[in-house]
Amino acid sequence: MRLASLALVALFALASAGTAGADAAASWKSKCQSCHGADGKSDTPMGKGMKAPDLTAPAIQEQDTAALVAASVAIKQHAASFGSLSDAEKTALIEHVKSLGP
Repeated sequence: MRLASLALVALFALASAGTAGADAAASWKSKCQSCHGADGKSDTPMGKGMKAPDLTAPAIQEQDTAALVAASVAIKQHAASFGSLSDAEKTALIEHVKSLGP
């Protein structure tokens, strides 16, 4: 019984992680991709115009998630996009950014 309960908890955790990843990818597409591009390199007309950084660059990828969340929230152009997200959604979105790196 205990083993079955542990297996169920593990399965739920994996399912939740997959859902969070899918939600983060959807948030990326709807809130970030127009400036930062699908690949995070910011090689879009809006990204170039705003001088958005390449999010796949080592200087960004090497930062920890909490620091990137705080930095992203502080950028005034992100106010509309990040303001509607919960802390968990912000963290998942930054984890998505980190998945774009090398």
